Amino acid sequence: MIIPPPRAMSPIRRKTNSCSQLASLDKNNALREIKLRLSYLQGKSTTMSVIAHQTEKEWISANKKSNKECHKHRLRVQLSNMQTDLRMHICEHIIRVLQHQKDVNQK
Repeated sequence: MIIPPPRAMSPIRRKTNSCSQLASLDKNNALREIKLRLSYLQGKSTTMSVIAHQTEKEWISANKKSNKECHKHRLRVQLSNMQTDLRMHICEHIIRVLQHQKDVNQK
């Protein structure tokens, strides 16, 4: 029995064929990976929910801490501005008092 030689494919057809095979392999691998992840996550759903809850608590705690720090910073800025205003007010007052004393002494 004589076996006929395999037909030669053109280079373009070979590339197209191998690309489609790779694409289907990639798709199959991706689907398999998704299924594995889903089964893993379904088995670990209680653990995941506990972790998510802990993460949410940590986020809330960090958010509160950040808000407190922002509030403290705003208070420091206000205090600094008030101190500057107070210094200006005191200087103006001293100038007025000295001017008044000078006027009184001249009379």
